Amino acid sequence: FRIRFYSFEAILEAAKARVEKSQYTTVSGYYENLRSVIYGLAVVGTNEKNPDEGLYGVISLSDLKEVIGPKYDQIEFVQNTKEFYITVANGTKGILAADGSTVIKQSEYKDIKLLDEENKVYLVEKDGEYGVLDRLGKVIIHAENDKIGYDIKDFTVEDIDNPALLFKKCIPVEKDGKYGLYNLEGEVLLNIVNDALGCVSNQGAQTSGNKQNVLIIPSEVGINGIVYNFNGYYGIYDVNEEKPVIPPACESVYAITKSGETIYYFDYNGVTFDLKQYLLDNNLANVKPEEEKTVENTEMPDATNTTNEQPAE
Repeated sequence: FRIRFYSFEAILEAAKARVEKSQYTTVSGYYENLRSVIYGLAVVGTNEKNPDEGLYGVISLSDLKEVIGPKYDQIEFVQNTKEFYITVANGTKGILAADGSTVIKQSEYKDIKLLDEENKVYLVEKDGEYGVLDRLGKVIIHAENDKIGYDIKDFTVEDIDNPALLFKKCIPVEKDGKYGLYNLEGEVLLNIVNDALGCVSNQGAQTSGNKQNVLIIPSEVGINGIVYNFNGYYGIYDVNEEKPVIPPACESVYAITKSGETIYYFDYNGVTFDLKQYLLDNNLANVKPEEEKTVENTEMPDATNTTNEQPAE
């Protein structure tokens, strides 16, 4: 058999020639929309002389039939999910699938963005506030928050793929200067009462041997954890167990890198603890190494305290 390879430019020109045989003569020039031709679809408009003033729809290049009728002010093709983001006359947005079926109905949201491709969750905006919807348009987090996600510019120890979905499980939320966490089912993991997520120990360059800022605790330490601050004290939330593994009682949580090895620490009552060793000693690690030291448990406040109350002095 013979395999043929075509350049994108050749595919695009063939698509435009095909569209000319339909009732439409305008193909959206937006780059992402042009990429829809790879999948046998074309975003077409109704105003040849001034496309910005026309309405847009989508046709199938195989039979030139309408997949999405030309009734939208704007259409944007999203290649990752093979979906079309649509904008109607009142400025609200929705999402249609490649077959024209409705993913998220255009209604009250002024903006919609894909939050996570694997889990198919979407960030939505309404009246300047933000929420999260699932693939069926069901509300996970109501659009009543100042921000979804977290600013990670101060945290460089670990590579964070998506600051809006930590460990692909936890959604950080900010409201009135306070922070919390939700899961993908819309359940509250940490109430929105915390002063910050992460611990900033070093405002300057994070060189070898210095304390480094920490937002997440990686699995090699023994848990998948998220550091949070409540009333000036730091705790660590265990993502897998969905509860604080260390309550907000620590003065600091940080990492130090020496000779290419990064070790995580926390300070409690003026004493510094190796976090990994503490988790092992107290049977709190999710995955334990083959050989484990047997030592007396180190006393700490009750880790089952999930109310975010300030520890007693």
